[in-house]
Amino acid sequence: MGDSIVRATVSLNSNAILNYSSAIQAQTIIHEFGHALGLKHPSCTETAVMQPTTATAAYVILDHDIESLQAIYE
Repeated sequence: MGDSIVRATVSLNSNAILNYSSAIQAQTIIHEFGHALGLKHPSCTETAVMQPTTATAAYVILDHDIESLQAIYE
């Protein structure tokens, strides 16, 4: 199977995530689903949803994230 993703589990620490705003919660969930789809933390843009910090990350999926997914699944 090589580098194929056949199963992914996303687990969130409900005790921690409930302390954040709904916007940060949504960003975290999108970020973790990005990992489940095969995305890594980027080094090229501070505003990608896959950035490992909520301080500079966007709350939406950016073109960079879409392009990364297309590169994985083409």
